[in-house]
Amino acid sequence: MTRDKTFKKEKINMPLNLPENINAPVLSQFSLAGKTAIVTGGSRGIGQHVVTALAEAGADVAFIYQTSTTADVLAAEVADKTGRRVQAFKSDVTDKVAIANIIEEIVSTFGHGRLDIMVANAGVCQNVNSLEYTEETWDYINKVNYDGVMWTSIPAGKIFKKQGSGSLNITASVSAGLVNIPQTQAAYNASKAGALLLAKSLAVEWADFARVNCVSPGYVHTEMITKQPKELMSKWLCQIPDGRICQPQELKGLYTFLASDASTYMNGSNVIIDGGLTVCSNLENFLNRIDKEAVRLSFAVVFKSRSIHEPFATKMSAAIRLLAGKTAAITGGTTGIGRAITLEYLRQGANVAVNHLGLSKDEPLRMSLIEEAERLSKEAPAGAPTGQLLELAGDVTDPKTGEQLVAQAVERWGQLDIFVANAGIFKASNFFDIEKEMFDTSFRVNVNGAFYACQAAARHMVAQGKGGSIIGISSISALLGGGQQVHYTPTKAALLSMTQSMAIALAKDKIRVNALLPGTIHTQLADDDMANEEKRKYLEHRIPWGRVGKPEDLAGPAVFLATDKMSGFVTGAQLLVDGGMYVHLQ
Repeated sequence: MTRDKTFKKEKINMPLNLPENINAPVLSQFSLAGKTAIVTGGSRGIGQHVVTALAEAGADVAFIYQTSTTADVLAAEVADKTGRRVQAFKSDVTDKVAIANIIEEIVSTFGHGRLDIMVANAGVCQNVNSLEYTEETWDYINKVNYDGVMWTSIPAGKIFKKQGSGSLNITASVSAGLVNIPQTQAAYNASKAGALLLAKSLAVEWADFARVNCVSPGYVHTEMITKQPKELMSKWLCQIPDGRICQPQELKGLYTFLASDASTYMNGSNVIIDGGLTVCSNLENFLNRIDKEAVRLSFAVVFKSRSIHEPFATKMSAAIRLLAGKTAAITGGTTGIGRAITLEYLRQGANVAVNHLGLSKDEPLRMSLIEEAERLSKEAPAGAPTGQLLELAGDVTDPKTGEQLVAQAVERWGQLDIFVANAGIFKASNFFDIEKEMFDTSFRVNVNGAFYACQAAARHMVAQGKGGSIIGISSISALLGGGQQVHYTPTKAALLSMTQSMAIALAKDKIRVNALLPGTIHTQLADDDMANEEKRKYLEHRIPWGRVGKPEDLAGPAVFLATDKMSGFVTGAQLLVDGGMYVHLQ
């Protein structure tokens, strides 16, 4: 494709190009001197401190409010403190015409025809049970938090386009990407998720003339927070690694940064500022900060009032053999998740080659798997036979192990259709107790071993020319941090990323590659946690489904991803199997 001169010229004028002061001292790039800014919801909470921050950085700031009786006093105080022009304007962000008119008025009379920075900050939140929303309550929250952002952005965007530059910063929330607990705020969460995606969409559409970014705060000590019951505050503190609620002043630097020349290559970004809330899945963080007797009492209440869902049956109808005639190979297939997948594949008619380490202590597991496979075969109805089992010892950190597993499966059954990279290790450890050998071994098994085995499987699938399905068993830990998992979480994140990259690399060969992300599953790796009653109850408490997962819970999803009949257009996907834990525990 050739690039014409017009295209090149347009790119030169794009706002993501280097700023004029790129070689200036770094602190000067944060200056907003000579800039004009507008902030909605600027009379209180986060907005009030954004107004102050932008003025302190040198901008003239107009802020929009709706109900405050002290807005003019605030404007005068900030102006006196900073020496900048600061003025309050009354309007309603939910009124498309009114907000457009006030922005036009501000630009004309206050900004002398220019607008450099728009902060769409106005927002509201209400704690409402999802079954009790009225049309008025739902509409009100969404009109302010979502519609209001759009009606604010449009007139600002028109001005930015006309003048060729501008910065729009939208206040979203960590609630755009997670479900806060224990409060119920479905409308707020949905509206903030909408605002976040709106920001990303505008960032793409407006790339020729403006930058659009998001700030997603966690819990911030504003008037909105102080009105909440004290017991809610205590529970929130338990979820935050930093152990405290954010002060609104701590957001000032971030909003200034996004408005300034220090962030000229940022567009479509969502900056989370939450004290570690969204990355915390740490049990110790909970136990160290909360009164243990209170924990016991709360568990008693929770478990008396909720139903504990048992797993759905993964044994599908005997008349249905979704994997009949297929050949699968699975690493780490004699225990835990790998064993459950192996047995379900056999039930569904697939022949399965299973890898294991061949350790003497694991011999009972190997023998019991063989016996169970034989039992399944005997119990199968006439005309619907189960698959056959082949087992092979080997260490996945040796590339030859994957090659031999694939070769044995193909030699026995003539093909390879499905490959599951399941072998993995984990032992909880304090950060400062992680020795080099533990760290290196985690990567060798969980990452290198998966790569070597998947590569061997993919090579044969490409050679046989009819595609296939590769499944990587990652973990919810690929998406979350854990204080006892510093050596483990990076390996599962690497495996998740590897499956996504393989999905792209192998798409031309019709090989689908996907990842399963289990939550807390009661395998041998979790025996210690399950033996501790307090830990077990806590783990169950943070899972909406009301129980810790079982290996069998992964079998159905693994069948789904293995069969083209169900998932033929699914590749590069990550499938959470966690009882709702990911969206809940944050």
